[in-house]
Amino acid sequence: MPREQLAIAYNNRGVVLEAMNRRSGALESYKKAVEIQPDYAEAKSNRDRLLAGTP
Repeated sequence: MPREQLAIAYNNRGVVLEAMNRRSGALESYKKAVEIQPDYAEAKSNRDRLLAGTP
């Protein structure tokens, strides 16, 4: 799987986990997406929003 697709998959996993109120798992997924693709703005935004505690 190309790196971009893997980053998208981790971000999507984070979105699902966050919807299930599993914040720590979501945060780890967002972090992994950014680690794989550092310029992935959506994953960065999701990570930062979750860290800030903003819904």
